[in-house]
Amino acid sequence: MPQIITEGPVELPEESLDLVRRFFPEGSDEEAISGGNFHGQNLAMVLDYVTLATAELGNISDRRSYLLLDGKFGLPKMLSPVPGLNSGYMIAQYTTAALVTENKTLCFPASADSIPTSMGQEDHVSMGSISGDIDIRATKELVKKWFGEIEKGPEVEQMKPMPVVLKETKKLQHEDDFAKLPQIHMVFPGVENYHPDEYALEFLGNLLAGSKQTPFYQVIVEEKKLAPNAWAYHSGNELAGEFILEVRANEGVDLDDVKKAIEEALKLFESKGISDEDMKQIRAQLETRTYRGVETLLDK
Repeated sequence: MPQIITEGPVELPEESLDLVRRFFPEGSDEEAISGGNFHGQNLAMVLDYVTLATAELGNISDRRSYLLLDGKFGLPKMLSPVPGLNSGYMIAQYTTAALVTENKTLCFPASADSIPTSMGQEDHVSMGSISGDIDIRATKELVKKWFGEIEKGPEVEQMKPMPVVLKETKKLQHEDDFAKLPQIHMVFPGVENYHPDEYALEFLGNLLAGSKQTPFYQVIVEEKKLAPNAWAYHSGNELAGEFILEVRANEGVDLDDVKKAIEEALKLFESKGISDEDMKQIRAQLETRTYRGVETLLDK
């Protein structure tokens, strides 16, 4: 196999000297000649590029790990059956992020530097020996260690839902010197994620305050003019959930008046009922929201 020579002198076998004499007839019969390739900048730059490309592969691998933990592609967040309470593979991605950052320092091109040597005879040095300073076997072992298959850990016991039960109504009040707009936040015990009633509660929130035709908007915003908007929604979590009625009133409005308006809106909802047109409209809204939630996965 031919070898690339970047330094001299070069020791040549006897059978190669005839070729040398053909080009250098005035030369001597010595078996050591100068190759004229003292500067190995070409190889140094190639080796530096290899280290840069390797660091970039590590960066790409880390991004893949991150996307696996991001709750997309139908996978649970952090690849954990109970995200939030359990960190799942979060620490594994922390590790890859740290290694990628370390790689960025290790892949600094050695060929970009030069320190004169040999009393100035070698006044511009390629530093190619440092560019190629890599233990291939040790590198492969580290790649396998950090980017190979992750062994399955112990089974994580699925925690059971812990729905909240309140025996009485609790009221809390807080005055903020910086907040100028009064806000009322009414919270009712809900259900955990994926409970059969979760979708129904989400539907209820849209019926109460999902559009300008809903009781909350008609009473609180249009009739009473207490606030620019009102919200009703269900917030589900891993072990429990909350159904929330929320109004951020106009400046100077008494929250007691807002509470009475909420009660009036609920009575209107109870007496008015639900029409087929309301059901159709809200169903279309929820379906559209679902489609938009997955549209970023298209063509991937």
